[in-house]
Amino acid sequence: MIELHDISKAYRTADIETTALNDINLEIMSGEFIAIMGPSGCGKSTMLNVLGMLDTPSSGSYRFLGEDISKSSERHLANVRKHNIGFIFQSFNLIDELSVAENVALPLLYHKIPLADRDKRVQEVMESVNIAHRATHRPQQLSGGQQQRVAVARAVVTGPKLILADEPTGNLDTRNGEEVLDLLGKLNADGTTIVMVTHDPSHAEHASRVVHMLDGRILSENVVDLKQKSEARHV
Repeated sequence: MIELHDISKAYRTADIETTALNDINLEIMSGEFIAIMGPSGCGKSTMLNVLGMLDTPSSGSYRFLGEDISKSSERHLANVRKHNIGFIFQSFNLIDELSVAENVALPLLYHKIPLADRDKRVQEVMESVNIAHRATHRPQQLSGGQQQRVAVARAVVTGPKLILADEPTGNLDTRNGEEVLDLLGKLNADGTTIVMVTHDPSHAEHASRVVHMLDGRILSENVVDLKQKSEARHV
């Protein structure tokens, strides 16, 4: 699905240049669940922004579904994002003036889907993340865990091939964090590719591969033994 070759990203001001990513090489196959870990400032979020086509690399090649999009126009990148990628953020990024159902439906407004089909899809995805009973509530009326469920529903309502999650449990307590991770696991089991930034090793254990970053580089990669992980959880 994704091939990054010699990707670098530098931010420049009048006085200084900061290298956020330095010669990144990474391949992500369809159906993988990848966790990206590393200390603050190591380039994790920049990596996620580049993967999500929200930030353009300074150099290198980025192939997505076989297409090199490194030098593509913003209009083309927006179209690729719209049809293929869902985003989940640490801060939820819900719109307070809209109901739960309206927040979930928001991405569908850009897909020219008939209203009846849109309503059906929103209802189905809300039920899948157990938030349908809050459909008419506003975000400020929900707990943090419920708000992140809405954010997950919004991310998957278009049926994206790839979900990018930036510290999706960062503002949640342990129980709600585990519930969100379980939701991501179910989406991955259904075939959705997931790339998640996290600082928590126990959360990274939900992934099938862990990428460790330091100073803008990939330091190491570890494949998680899913069978052993599953057995450990049931002990």
